Amino acid sequence: MVGSLELFDALKTRFGDAEARVIVKEIENIETNVQKKVETVFEDKKFAFASRNDIFEVKQEIAQLRLEIASFQVEVERGFKDNLKWTVGILMACTGLIVTLVKIL
Repeated sequence: MVGSLELFDALKTRFGDAEARVIVKEIENIETNVQKKVETVFEDKKFAFASRNDIFEVKQEIAQLRLEIASFQVEVERGFKDNLKWTVGILMACTGLIVTLVKIL
C-alpha cells in the first residue's frame, strides 16, 4: 500500500489525480495477476521430481564447495600460524629491548 501511495504521488504531479488513480489501479491489477500466476506455477512445480542430471549437477556443486571450504580452512590455519610467529617474535624483541634498557640504565 505504501508503494501505491508513493507511486500515486509521483504520477499525480505528471498526469493529475484521476489519471494517476487509474494508472495505480491498473498497476495493482497487474501485480495481483502476476502474483497469482507465480503461485500457480509454484504449486504446479512444487512436486516435480528432479532429473538425474539435476541431481548430478547439485552433487558436483556440493563437491566443489567442499573443496573451496577446505582450501579456505588451510589458508586460515596458515594465517593463524603466521600471526602466532609474528606475535612470539615481537614479544621476544620487546623482552630483549627491555632487558637491554635495564642493563644500560
